[in-house]
Amino acid sequence: LPRTFLDAMLLTRRFKLKCLWIDSLCKLQDSTSDWEIELAKMGHIYRGSSITIAATSAKDSRDGCFVEKKN
Repeated sequence: LPRTFLDAMLLTRRFKLKCLWIDSLCKLQDSTSDWEIELAKMGHIYRGSSITIAATSAKDSRDGCFVEKKN
C-alpha cells in the first residue's frame, strides 16, 4: 500500500477508530460520471466521521501524511 494509506491506517489505530474511509479507493479516479454519483453521497459519509485526515502536502499517495512543506 502507498505510504499515505499506511499512515492513515496508523492514525486510525492510534485513535482507536473502527473504520477508515479512503476516498480514492472508493471512487473511480479520472471519471467525471463516477465523481458526480459519489459526490451526492459525500455529505452523508463525512457527516459521520470522527476525524478527517488530509495529506495536503503530499504530491500523491506515495508521499505519506507527514510531509514537510518546502518554502
